[in-house]
Amino acid sequence: MNSQSIRTPGGRELVAVGDAGLLTLDRLDGVFSHFDQDPRVCSVSLVSTPLPSGHQTWQRGTAPT
Repeated sequence: MNSQSIRTPGGRELVAVGDAGLLTLDRLDGVFSHFDQDPRVCSVSLVSTPLPSGHQTWQRGTAPT
């Protein structure tokens, strides 16, 4: 599996697993600020959506119960 390590402006290390090409410049600012604002965040997943209203929106992930 492909992985690439980057650092946020706040100094947190992120490792992109999979297609690092999804971390485009227009998405990086949002990803960085999300990680730096909440230290509890340990992972995010980028998913595509056909709905323009879903862009730039963070959805809370939950595990099945």
